[in-house]
Amino acid sequence: MADARILMTPELMRALRAPLYRAGCDVVSCAGERAAVLEAVSRDEPDALLLNAALFGLDAAAVVKAIRAMALTKTPAVLALFPGAPEEAVRRAAQNGAICLSGAALSVEEVLSRCARLTVADRLPPDFARTDRVQAMLRALSVSERVSGFRYLTDAVELCARDQRCFRQMTRMIYPLIAQKYNAGAASVERLIRHAIETAWLKGDMERQYALFGNTVDEKRGKPTNSEFIARVTEALRLEANL
Repeated sequence: MADARILMTPELMRALRAPLYRAGCDVVSCAGERAAVLEAVSRDEPDALLLNAALFGLDAAAVVKAIRAMALTKTPAVLALFPGAPEEAVRRAAQNGAICLSGAALSVEEVLSRCARLTVADRLPPDFARTDRVQAMLRALSVSERVSGFRYLTDAVELCARDQRCFRQMTRMIYPLIAQKYNAGAASVERLIRHAIETAWLKGDMERQYALFGNTVDEKRGKPTNSEFIARVTEALRLEANL
């Protein structure tokens, strides 16, 4: 939680923890200054940051940008509260990936409800895995833009870049989220991603593929699995950005 109005004492943290806990959340840290907020995000890697943007005395968009540039294994979702804030401030924060809750009548219940409904898709997109960078990497590996699996792979890499734990939750979490976005079936998303990878390995630049994957691909399969491919591309993008 980030709020500059008050001193964040252990007693206050305990008082704030109760309603959040009842909503399925837990308070791991509170901070009232920009440097302390960024330090807490780096140290604790919280699932969400509740930012009182109107009273924080900071440009919420600048805070969000700083977090997106961090080397994190999982980025937080940022809920920026803007009771009565200028529309431009809200717009800039939203453009940088924050979930903006605005309005003079903003209630605690509304904030808690939104916290409880967060998914990995709500987390901040890290800079190293911007859409243009992801798609450039896919094209370099000969994944065709003409197949549906290309856009599904793009989304899968972007989602997994937000939370590395997702590499182990492809079937349970990632495929359903992508399917929901495109009004498709999760099984179809998985199949089309597999097809895109298979086609790339059959017709693509073998030297470029070997340079990235080396001997990690099972010889019998002759191609990486969906999760192996997505994990390796994500890691390559991270290394490319020196993170």
